[in-house]
Amino acid sequence: MNIVTLLENLITKRFYKNQEDIENKLTIFFAMDKINDTDYSNLVLKTREVYQPTTETEPKTEPEIAEDKPVEETTESEE
Repeated sequence: MNIVTLLENLITKRFYKNQEDIENKLTIFFAMDKINDTDYSNLVLKTREVYQPTTETEPKTEPEIAEDKPVEETTESEE
């Protein structure tokens, strides 16, 4: 198992608690020539895909609209 496969597995399983942690590690591996630029780009994209939830999958909630109910009016003479 090479380092790229290992990193892919860690990203997929959300081993790191946040996106910044894994991206920092990827940058270090890239800077130290442990992964090439293509692998670095692919891993960063995968990280963003896994760690950033898409807004499309979140259920959309519409605001509740109050039903039309008659309003009781009070006048000064009733008090």
